Amino acid sequence: MALGDRTAFWHDNWINLGRLCHELPVLYSFAIDPCCTIQSQRPDGIWNLQLHSPLSHTAQLQLHLLLQTLNNIGSPGTNIQDDRLLVTTGKRPTTKDFYNLFSDRGLVWAPGRWVWRKIIPHRHRIFLWLALKGRLNTKDNMVVKKWCSDAGCDQCPVVESVEHITLHCRQADWVWDKLGVMQAARANDLKTLVHYVPSDTWPICMAACLLHLWKAQNNRVFNNKHIARRPLLTNIADELTLWAFRKPKLKPKLMHWVNKLLDPG
Repeated sequence: MALGDRTAFWHDNWINLGRLCHELPVLYSFAIDPCCTIQSQRPDGIWNLQLHSPLSHTAQLQLHLLLQTLNNIGSPGTNIQDDRLLVTTGKRPTTKDFYNLFSDRGLVWAPGRWVWRKIIPHRHRIFLWLALKGRLNTKDNMVVKKWCSDAGCDQCPVVESVEHITLHCRQADWVWDKLGVMQAARANDLKTLVHYVPSDTWPICMAACLLHLWKAQNNRVFNNKHIARRPLLTNIADELTLWAFRKPKLKPKLMHWVNKLLDPG
C-alpha cells in the first residue's frame, strides 16, 4: 500500500468505504480541515484524525467504523510516497485493476447490492442511491449550496439531513416502532440499519419505508399536508404489496412486513 500527500482524505475515492465526505457525512462535518490530505491525518505513521470536539453520538459511531477500516489497511509506518492507493487481494495487479482506479470502479459500493434489486422500480432505485449517498436536497445540503441559510428541521431542534428525516424524526419513529427496530434506527445510520434484521426481504421493506418517509416530508413542506400515522403505514404496506408482484417468489416474505405494518395493535 502506498499513500500520497496529494490525495484528499475526505474528498478522494481512495478507500473501500467510498468518498468519506459522502459516506460519513456527520463525521465529515466535524473535520477541522475538510480539504486535508491523507498524510496530514497520519503524520507519524499512526492515524490521528483532526476533528472538532465534542463529537455527536452519530459522529462517534462513524469514527469507530472509519478507524476500524483504516487500521485494516496497513500497519503503522507504511511508506507514504505515491498519490494513489491500490489494495489488491495478494495477486499481481492487472491492467484492469489500474483502469478501475482511473474510473473509480475499482471500489465496490456495499449498499449497491440491495439498492439495485430489480424488485424495486427503477425510479425508486435512483432515489435510494441519492439518499444513501447523502445527495438529496435536504436543508443541510441546501445550506452548502447556498440555497437557504437555515439547516434546522422545522419539527425538531436539529439539523435536517437524510438520516434525520428517515431515522430520527417523529414520522420515522412511527414506522420503525411499528416494525420493532426503533432503538436500532436511533442508534445507527442507514447503511448499518439495512443489515440489522437478518432477512433477505428486510432491505426491500426498508426501501419502501425510506421512500414514503421522504414523500411525506415533501408533502408537508411543499403542499402543507401533514400525514397521520395510520395513512403513512398503509402507504408503505401498499407499496410493498405492489412490489411483491414483481417477484412472486418473495411475496410470502414481503407480506410478513405488510402484515406488521397493517397490524392495528
